[in-house]
Amino acid sequence: MFWTDRIEAGNRDYQRELAISLIGCMGVERALRACQANGWDGVLEKVLCYRGKGKTPTE
Repeated sequence: MFWTDRIEAGNRDYQRELAISLIGCMGVERALRACQANGWDGVLEKVLCYRGKGKTPTE
């Protein structure tokens, strides 16, 4: 259980960092399309957090 929790936490951190990177390079809308095209559901969820909220990726 301990290892599973650490892996999941690390994966969430990676997905958040990837979402921030995609948004910084492509903007939110294009990042959304890239996530959908590649089946990156976890990253898509993070990108959606920025959509329509006027946030920048570092907030």
